[in-house]
Amino acid sequence: MPDSPLLTPIAHAARQLDPWRDGPLIAQHLANPSTRLFIMLGAEAWCQKCRQVRPAFNSWAKQAESRDELCLWLDLEDHAELLGGYIPDDLPLLLEYAAGQLLRSVVVREALASTLTAPPRIDCPAVPDLHAVLRNLSLV
Repeated sequence: MPDSPLLTPIAHAARQLDPWRDGPLIAQHLANPSTRLFIMLGAEAWCQKCRQVRPAFNSWAKQAESRDELCLWLDLEDHAELLGGYIPDDLPLLLEYAAGQLLRSVVVREALASTLTAPPRIDCPAVPDLHAVLRNLSLV
């Protein structure tokens, strides 16, 4: 894939990308196999833990812009169609993908930093393939 100013590094102004607004840009980033994708599933309207984790996630996501990492917050209500009806047993749920493969699927129970530095594990194997859904957003 030829280098694009949009892809090196992942830059997207001061706002976090949203699949409904920025689908083609997200898909373009995910077409690069070296891009790591981090998704936080939450429900800020009714999940206190999600509201507590969101500022830390936003701060971490801002720092990730300088790396080949894409960080997205998906709200269960706002992004229900993308999630295909999937509702985790507990929230907030952090997903990590590398080369399109799910590496991490864990509920954030402690500080976000300790969750990110822990060895990857999959606690929720029934997660839909959100990497593929997001990668195909430009086709919708």
